[in-house]
Amino acid sequence: MPVATMMQITFPDAPPSVYLAAVRHLRKIEERVREVPALATFAADEGAPFDDDVAALISGSLATRVHRQASDAIDCGLAGVAPGITASPETARAVADRIDGWLAWLRVDVAHWPPSLPEVMGLGTPDARVLALARAMIYTIRKHLSEDAMLASRAG
Repeated sequence: MPVATMMQITFPDAPPSVYLAAVRHLRKIEERVREVPALATFAADEGAPFDDDVAALISGSLATRVHRQASDAIDCGLAGVAPGITASPETARAVADRIDGWLAWLRVDVAHWPPSLPEVMGLGTPDARVLALARAMIYTIRKHLSEDAMLASRAG
């Protein structure tokens, strides 16, 4: 059985408070989706489920690691943190695609009308820094995947 290639992904440097705010916002959305089963169905129907293996990985492992690294940075008095994760290319791609799908499902890029889903859900609009960080994390993962594919094509 072939061994999966793992890649180290380092997310962009940002204030630890922004990473913590991103995790808090994700947790609030997950809680609301659990409270309102129709939201879970709606998300799944639009290709952005919150109740599958990819969502569990993001919610459990990824969010927990990012939270821990950001909290440690605050404890150390650091102004910035660049959390890192290790994942297979397949897992990294699935994570980037899901976060991208959640942002699209939440309609956070739509100005004024219709309101974003977090506003409709009573959670308010996510902080612009949190949204920028989520997009930067997606970009970082995809950049690593592209670099990894380029290296693999040169080696093979």
